Amino acid sequence: MIAALAFTGDLLLQSMAFLLLLYLLSVYEAAARNVGQIEAVLIGQRELDFAARKDALTGIANRRAFDEAMAAASPSGQAFSLLLLDLDRFKAVNNRLGHAAGDDLLRQVADRLATVARDGDLIARVRGEEFAIIAPGADTVQARRLGERVVARIAEPYILLRSPAQARTSVGIKTVQAGDRHFHPEALRRAANEALYEAKRAGKGRAIYAQLRSVA
Repeated sequence: MIAALAFTGDLLLQSMAFLLLLYLLSVYEAAARNVGQIEAVLIGQRELDFAARKDALTGIANRRAFDEAMAAASPSGQAFSLLLLDLDRFKAVNNRLGHAAGDDLLRQVADRLATVARDGDLIARVRGEEFAIIAPGADTVQARRLGERVVARIAEPYILLRSPAQARTSVGIKTVQAGDRHFHPEALRRAANEALYEAKRAGKGRAIYAQLRSVA
């Protein structure tokens, strides 16, 4: 009788241990699923954040990414340059070859900018046929050279939907020197934009450096 009770007790303990193990396994599986779901949500959120800062047509940074980078810019430890670009007579391409060709041109321009920009530069399509390059660490000489490379690279011949085409760009450049206590992102953008329109008025297809003055 005692042996039977002991055997029954062992079975009960084993059954309880087995049930506890099953319970713990189910808890672990549920936790793993939750972790997987959380990771999937986080990955999805990162992908959405990345997509929200990417230009759908060209694949480079968009206006939102550009604005955020400008807001975070600081020349405290190094010079900081901004180049604003506007394709000259872009509407003529659309009118002559169609909007599909115009879109193709914008994509090729973005690709060409990537070949002349330096490591660490941000290339963005700000809107329409307007682009920008944020060049941290680029001093006056480096910014001028970058602008010259941009103008020359964009002026090279294109094939748009099997049709030969030409394009040029005007560029406005402004540099803030390291340690400039009067630096303000919006003032820097305004100075580069004024230089861009000066390039347009001077005949297009050129880079002009903003006159030296405070960007406060």
